[in-house]
Amino acid sequence: MSVPRIPRESAEQVMEGVFRRMGIEPGGDAMDRFITATEENLESLPDRFRALLAKSPSDEIVVELDIAVNLETGPRLASALTAIRSLQGGSAIRFIGTRSALRLAGVVMGEVYTGPERVQVEIINSCNLGCQYCWNNAPHVEGRRNQDWRDAQFSFGDFRRVVEDAADLDAEGIILTGRGEPALHPSSVDMCRFVKERGLHLTVQVHAASFKHADLLADAGIDRLLLNMPGVTPGAFERIHGKGSSDLFERSMANLGRLGELHRQGRIEVIPNMVITDENAADLSAAVNLFAKEGFQEAFFRALVVTPEMERTGLGYRRIKRTAQKAIEAARKESEKLGVRYGFPSTSGSKAGLFGASRKGQPCGVGWYFGRVTVEREAHFCCSEKRVESLDSGGGLKALWRSERWMKMRQAAFRQDAKSVRGFVDSDCALCMHAEQKIQILSLLGATPGR
Repeated sequence: MSVPRIPRESAEQVMEGVFRRMGIEPGGDAMDRFITATEENLESLPDRFRALLAKSPSDEIVVELDIAVNLETGPRLASALTAIRSLQGGSAIRFIGTRSALRLAGVVMGEVYTGPERVQVEIINSCNLGCQYCWNNAPHVEGRRNQDWRDAQFSFGDFRRVVEDAADLDAEGIILTGRGEPALHPSSVDMCRFVKERGLHLTVQVHAASFKHADLLADAGIDRLLLNMPGVTPGAFERIHGKGSSDLFERSMANLGRLGELHRQGRIEVIPNMVITDENAADLSAAVNLFAKEGFQEAFFRALVVTPEMERTGLGYRRIKRTAQKAIEAARKESEKLGVRYGFPSTSGSKAGLFGASRKGQPCGVGWYFGRVTVEREAHFCCSEKRVESLDSGGGLKALWRSERWMKMRQAAFRQDAKSVRGFVDSDCALCMHAEQKIQILSLLGATPGR
């Protein structure tokens, strides 16, 4: 919904303050260098920009994007901005407006006008489970993860600085997670509370056996809890975690039940998720029924990304596909019958994301929407090992987000140009866990995402 228009005299007074905050001397003709785009007048934006450019080609033009971007307004805005870019020449443009519009403008114009939508902060490497499908703590990766790596944790002071930078960048939220289990971090509750003190949305990823008191999670102010449930029967849980895991299974089920109560009370939004393997594929329909019984309207059954280590240990793509394909289709039908919105991977295609089609070669706009910080105090472009720079390089996350290197990586990903950043577009892009977000961004741009 757009902001109601106000008389020109009042608008001039408002914009005088806006211009001063941007370092522009208002002057008598300030409003003559200012145009607003709303849902109602979006199609006329290129013509109004052209007229303003003809009147004062050497002056900076301020464009306010007073638009909430969605699948209807996004393609229209992208089309108007594409026209403006073709008209711009050497003229300077300053964009202000809603965060969603500024991010989309950044993709179209090849600039950065605001911070990321979400910053993922990984606070710990160790875990009290050894899920066989885990990239970091499964038995088959123990040889390349030494004790120093397992002991690494993000300090509360470093976490505060990252969150403050994210808030200063006008990010919308923090994703609290880890290569290990974030609930095991001794400061995890304090970290959650600090995020909420800074006014940011908070998503936390945990597994259901990692904590003893579910109420603490709700009391910490978490907005959305992504709850990993490896299996919902003792047999599946043991096949994934090994013998002697019955106590952890019982804790998982108890926590799931209590979180269901808290979810139904509106104290915390809980979204269960399960990584599909042939060890738990037979449980999928049972999981659908259990999650629905607890009142969870959303759940995700995630595609397993098969790494080379998994292939060598027999946890390979062909084996999983044989077992899981029918189970996924049965679980999908069960969720439809129960009237719940549960997400499942596609059961056609190739190795990428279990059964999904490869995303390599598809333009990627994630670099304008997402940032990642690891336990090692490094900023990464995405969930793969695409390192931008150390936070200690100067200026922290806030400076790195607007750095030349991060911009080159954004452009390389969007153009799928491996040459502009050496080795940047690689095989990891075919297994992208941000595939659905990439599709959404392309849809906002008015493109037809290739499946």
